[in-house]
Order: sequence, then C-alpha cells, then structure tokens
Amino acid sequence: MGWRKNRWAYAAVGGFVVVAAALGYWLSPRAPTPPAPSTSPVELSIAQSVGADFNGPLEELLRPFLEQHPEVRLSVRYDAHAREGSDGAARGPHLALRVSNGPATPGGVPLFASDYVVLAYNRDLVPEAPKTWRDIIAHGYTLKEKGTVPYGIVLAEEMHSLLPFFGDLFQAGGPGDTTREAFALLSDLRFKYGLTPGACLSECVVQVFKEGRAPFAVIGEWRLPELRSALGGKLGLTAIPALPGSGARVRPVQRVYALFRAGEAPKRELEAADALLRFVEKESASRLMATLGKAALQPVAASASAEELALAAASVDAVEVPEARVRAAEAALAPIWEQFATGRLSAEGAARSLVAAVSTPARN
Repeated sequence: MGWRKNRWAYAAVGGFVVVAAALGYWLSPRAPTPPAPSTSPVELSIAQSVGADFNGPLEELLRPFLEQHPEVRLSVRYDAHAREGSDGAARGPHLALRVSNGPATPGGVPLFASDYVVLAYNRDLVPEAPKTWRDIIAHGYTLKEKGTVPYGIVLAEEMHSLLPFFGDLFQAGGPGDTTREAFALLSDLRFKYGLTPGACLSECVVQVFKEGRAPFAVIGEWRLPELRSALGGKLGLTAIPALPGSGARVRPVQRVYALFRAGEAPKRELEAADALLRFVEKESASRLMATLGKAALQPVAASASAEELALAAASVDAVEVPEARVRAAEAALAPIWEQFATGRLSAEGAARSLVAAVSTPARN
C-alpha cells in the first residue's frame, strides 16, 4: 500500500508545481505585445498659392508618388495665404507650395521658377530664334514693310513685363546708363520704327501674337499655356536678348516656388510628407514641363525639347528679388511709363525721372 500512498503524494506535488508555474507565468510582468502596424490610410494635404486652376496639374505631378505609396491619400487646395510666412511653416496641416524667401530656400524644396518673361516668336514668320535686338528690329521692320504683319513686336505695357528692361532698379546704385539705353530702345521700337502698338496690355499681346499679326512678343511665362494651345509647333521661345549698345543683360524678375513641410503632425503623416519631399526633389523635375508647364530649376538634359531648353535658359538668366522691392520698382516706373508711352517724356527725360523717383526717399 505504501507505493500507492507515495504515488498520490507525487501526483499532488507535481500538480502543485504545474499550477504554480502557470500562475507564475501569467502573473509575472512581461513586455507588452507591440500593436499591429496601422493599415489605415495616411491623409496628406497641400495648400498651394499659385492659383485656383493649379490644383489639378499639381495632383498630376505627384500622381507617381501616390502610385508608389498606395497607403497615402493626397488632397490639394488653393490658399492665397499659403505664400505668407518666413520660417518655412506651412499654412495648412502638412505641406505648402509657396514663394521662397531666397535662393537657399531654407526648410523647403525649390520646385520651379515663375512670373518671368521670355521672347516668343512665330516660326511661320521667323525661321530661327533672334540672337540680338538688331535681328528683331530687322525681321519685324521687313515683315511690316511688306504688309505681312501690322506690328514687328508686341509687349505688354504692364510693369512686371517691363521690369526686365530696367534691371538697374534692383542694383545697389540705382538706375544708371542701362536705364537710359532701355528707354531709348523702347522709344525706337514705338516712335522711330513704329513696330509696337500703344496701350497694349497682356490680353492684347496674347491676342495679337496668336493671330499672327506680329512675329515677336515679350510674354510672361504664365501666358504660355494659352499660346501653346493656340499655336502648337509654331510657337518658338528664347531668352530676351541683351541691350544692343552696352550688351547689358535683360534679366527678368522671377519668383521661385518651393514646397515646405509643416512643423507639427502625427508621426506617420510627417514620414509621408518627408517621402513626398524627397520625391519632389529627385523625381519630379523631368515632368514639370509636361504637367505644370513650368521649367525645372535644375539643369535640363541635352535631350530636352527646344522649349524646355529656352525656358530653362530664361529662368537661369532671371533674378530673384524680394517682393517688396518689386512692388517699389513697379510703383516708381508706372507713372513715368505712362508719360513716356504717350510721347510726353523723351527717353532721356524718362530715364532722369526714374533716377529721381528711385533716389528720392518716399515720404509718409
């Protein structure tokens, strides 16, 4: 009988050990089980300050990124206030496409240049891009004398389109000899050769050039989509030639748009925003022209189209100036141009007036 008693004793002890081990396992502290990775979509939004009709093109530019990251959903909205701010913070939940504050673009990824002007030419009327203003005047004057066109060149008498001719406004010393030369050139185009129409604003320039009534036009890059649609392969583009006497560069004023990330957001959204910025920096430049109609800031490949090469050259030649200085230059030029364009001021008189306007401190 002893062995039976021992058997029950052994069984009781073994059972106790098993129960104690189980209780110890369940009651002992353990590291929490990590949660399963979230499968919910990541919602990103971009506020862009370019224009109300820019949402669709920007979404198209970023479509390959969304195809690579199916977990990300993206919305784009226009917000004029998105261009404000100086610290790189987006006016919106995640990202903002807005004007940068300088060439270095701290905190943002430069995307494209905007608001500069180029020289357009009609390939049906002019076989090759002109190299100099003498070429422009010779071609325009010949076609006008033949009766082929009523005008040799059209340019918008709007201050931003005219600023490239008055680059001295943005130099430390203010207007100088090149300002006088610029007024002389524009005076010759209007009064000596009769090549430009008077009081022709941006809409007028586009219409005259689309209808083939002038072989050349000084056009803001923001009007090029309309000209591409109307003229197709007839549209040629090049940088504005240097001034004919001094050879001084005609430098358009441009804004550089960059994509900035907001400072605060949940971790997954910040990671997705950073991934999108990397995509923009490395992979979007080759699609800018096709999707946005904008020239890339980076050097374009030799295989790029003639239009892309021309726009890239014009963009490189442009100067990025603080917006306050642009407004001041436009304000100084506007009343003087009004008198000059109607013949009440000579080129010399207009140049002196502009020097005086810029040199005299503004009074409150």
